[in-house]
Amino acid sequence: MINKCPGGHIPTHAGVSGGQTAAHFPHEACANCEFREQCYSKKQAKDCVVRISLKAVNTGREREKMNSNRKENTSKRTGIEGSNSALKRAGLNKLNVRGKVKSTVVCGLKVTVQNIKRFIKYLQGGYKPKYSNEPPNGIPVPVFS
Repeated sequence: MINKCPGGHIPTHAGVSGGQTAAHFPHEACANCEFREQCYSKKQAKDCVVRISLKAVNTGREREKMNSNRKENTSKRTGIEGSNSALKRAGLNKLNVRGKVKSTVVCGLKVTVQNIKRFIKYLQGGYKPKYSNEPPNGIPVPVFS
């Protein structure tokens, strides 16, 4: 349910029904609002109405959660994809041995060599910092409870 708009105006009444949340604001509040151009409100006879589907609300919450954990989410994924790619370039895409035991030993040795190479590069200062201190950009959105 929408508690207030990005401009700080409180709705006259709000509710959830039919798979969407709706909030009704007076015409005066929407006419003088600084976020009028970015707002989803529709002007009607009695008031201005904002309707947002619950699916869009849940998608926004998930997106916000992913963005807040972005550092953690991306670092794990890129790390393993880079490792798999490097191992394939080092010969893991086609092994020259047969059998489960021999394949396991060869894969283990190739992974060990890859880790040693990365450790040596780290000791020599070959890795750059991953993150910058830029502020995130955003757009104003209604406040939900």
